[in-house]
Amino acid sequence: MIESAVADNYRRWWNNSWVVVESGGSGQAGAWTAAKNARLQQLVAHAHQNHLWIRFYTLDGAAPAELSSHGWFRSYNFGSRLAVQTRWIAAARAGVDYIASDQYEDLGAYLKARALVSANRQGSSQ
Repeated sequence: MIESAVADNYRRWWNNSWVVVESGGSGQAGAWTAAKNARLQQLVAHAHQNHLWIRFYTLDGAAPAELSSHGWFRSYNFGSRLAVQTRWIAAARAGVDYIASDQYEDLGAYLKARALVSANRQGSSQ
């Protein structure tokens, strides 16, 4: 569902399940494709054109034993670390403002490393 409202004093972000990017959501996501990436970029652009931040929940990639031991939901699981990292990378590159994950330590480390690489690239080009 596409959000038609623009930002106002009450509404500041657009909250989405990953199902708006990949039909069936994380459980049926399959391979990451150029078409899926384009869809993600379109959603981010739409939100930002309406002066909204955009959030996606909950991008996890864990083996069944890890899900069970942490109490995480299968419905948010892409099934592997590689599959979820691919989505984290795509979301960050597309400009997603909030990425929710039960694996917040790993996601945070990735985002910090990405910010450092970006800062180093900007610093070396000056």
